[in-house]
Amino acid sequence: MKQIISILAVCVTVVSFCLNNAAAQWVKVGNDFAGEVQCFASSGTNIFAGSDGGGVFFTGDNGMTWATLGTTLPNKHVHALLVSGVNILAGTNAGIYVSSNGGTLWLPLNTGLGDTAIIHALILNGQTLIAGTSYGVYRGTVLTNWERIDTGMVGDFYINTFIGSDTNLLAGAFEFGAWRSTDNGSHWDQSNSGLTKSDMHSFAEYSNELYVATDGPGLFVSDDNGHTWGEIPVSFQAASLNNLLSYSSPILGNKDQLFAASDNGIYSTIDKAANWANISTGLTNLDARVLFQNTGFLFAAIGDSSVWRSQVPEVSVTVKESNQLSITVSNYPNPFSDKTTITFTSSEPGFTAISIMNILGEEVANVFSGELEAGGHSFIWNAKNMTAGIYECIVRTKNGVYLIPLLKDF
Repeated sequence: MKQIISILAVCVTVVSFCLNNAAAQWVKVGNDFAGEVQCFASSGTNIFAGSDGGGVFFTGDNGMTWATLGTTLPNKHVHALLVSGVNILAGTNAGIYVSSNGGTLWLPLNTGLGDTAIIHALILNGQTLIAGTSYGVYRGTVLTNWERIDTGMVGDFYINTFIGSDTNLLAGAFEFGAWRSTDNGSHWDQSNSGLTKSDMHSFAEYSNELYVATDGPGLFVSDDNGHTWGEIPVSFQAASLNNLLSYSSPILGNKDQLFAASDNGIYSTIDKAANWANISTGLTNLDARVLFQNTGFLFAAIGDSSVWRSQVPEVSVTVKESNQLSITVSNYPNPFSDKTTITFTSSEPGFTAISIMNILGEEVANVFSGELEAGGHSFIWNAKNMTAGIYECIVRTKNGVYLIPLLKDF
């Protein structure tokens, strides 16, 4: 059996993407938070920041000026924020507090929860609040008592982060990996297939895929709503991403880009983490902890308790017309036992990289990397010492990325 992927055309449009880093100029917009900012939330153009020591802060002008909303907040160590209508919820070292009048008065929202719970994460599913605490998951509303909803989990889980909805809600735990619920939190199943790290610190959604930053550190991706995960190979990451901070929210995504904070600056990828661009221009302290996006701006909380702002880097599109582009990628045999031959033919010369990935997204072989003349070329992957299973051949050229599934028999 021979796998073939080909592009044959009289006129082919080749699209490439790049970041406009000129817009990614960071400016300090706050330095008086009485502690490190650990979380953000927004309602329209109103943005709220939670400080570990200073309470809750508010800006209505995209971060240029901040006012404290925490003078009456009983506990000013805020780790999670959520805005729902007129209600502002603050998760603290001593439970949850709610304000319905813009932060003038804060009331405890701890019935059934206990005011000794440390709150690390809050998410709203419809009208239902879900809280991640230092000893499990709780569900409630502003008008009802809290109930513990960690059926399926074993022990008192330290829940760091949430993402999703009532039909596919993911919770990230410290030491116990990822958990998934399809019934608004009533029951949870472990969702660690492919995860090699157990400390979950931050989820993000980007380009219809889920990403999670873990301790270790590590960055994993799922294309099936968190059922299975694959690790982003270290060889594909900027070296500085090895320092993704583990106690904050270091990744942030939208439909076009994924952002990552590290102790060596802020990075962005627009090609599903294959390549990263440093977008730290303007930062005088590179120790980035938390990222947040609202109304066209990125916000970054830095380790020195400051907050910085940048415009979201634009993704520019370059279109090149090629009248004679012809690319063919194939391999034989497939399935194979010991080795397979990969052929690559192109009507244009250029740099070509051919690598083999396993089902976890790890690079297991670098078959070729270098300049190739136009024409046909053959490469042999000797997989005699590899375990049987499914692999993927990835061919990268200036005109695109081509994938071939490979099956190695026993």
